[in-house]
Amino acid sequence: MIGADFAYLALQKMEFSQCNIDQAFMTGTKMKDLDLSDCQFDSLVLTMEDLNGCVISPHQAATFVGLMGIIIK
Repeated sequence: MIGADFAYLALQKMEFSQCNIDQAFMTGTKMKDLDLSDCQFDSLVLTMEDLNGCVISPHQAATFVGLMGIIIK
């Protein structure tokens, strides 16, 4: 799903598991409780507000240094 467009979606019961979502567009999509901890990505297109409550791994946290509201799993 490299470069996939998930912009401005209302994700309900969406699960990303062991997939490559590098450079995916997620601007305007609220990612609260979305678990990306086993996904692969170097960058995502989104805002800090979109990430609020998103679950990521410690390794992925380096991608978002300085952002607030992220849950590290």
